[in-house]
Amino acid sequence: METTYTDKKQVKIPFAAFRPARRTRFSPHSLCNQKGFTLIELLIVIALLSILSTIAIPNINTLTEKYRLNGAVRQVWGDLQNARMTAIKTNSSITLTLNTSSNYSYSLGGGSTFTRAINNEYPSITLSAAAGGEAVTAITFLSTGILSNGQATTLTIQGPSGTKTITLNGTGRMIIT
Repeated sequence: METTYTDKKQVKIPFAAFRPARRTRFSPHSLCNQKGFTLIELLIVIALLSILSTIAIPNINTLTEKYRLNGAVRQVWGDLQNARMTAIKTNSSITLTLNTSSNYSYSLGGGSTFTRAINNEYPSITLSAAAGGEAVTAITFLSTGILSNGQATTLTIQGPSGTKTITLNGTGRMIIT
């Protein structure tokens, strides 16, 4: 036994009282000292992740198709703007020709031609144009930037996720819908 002194009294306390209690193998405190996960915990997490992934993956595919369509529309819109600005800059008419449902070209001035195959960058996207209810294969911007036919022309861009249109009014202004 060990003797300890407090204030003015002498108290005898057995040394064993300072020792922590021995932990048995199945005590509740032994669970707190374990590190890692049990097999059941891991199986529950794997099950939850598989359920979440089956919900999320179809949504991701739909979003990818929508982004692809929006990217194609912005690309065509940019090329139409470029053709219009080239017509104004060079003070000459520029014609954008729809060669196929996914390929178009226009002159850059000075004898060079710009051609874009939209399917190379945006697969499964198709283009079509109509003016006055009739299909057209060419859109011509005059040197002032207005359309040569003077009437509204609509380019339709289709993809698996839907359809978008670029409407050119007679003055050459473009609206995406």
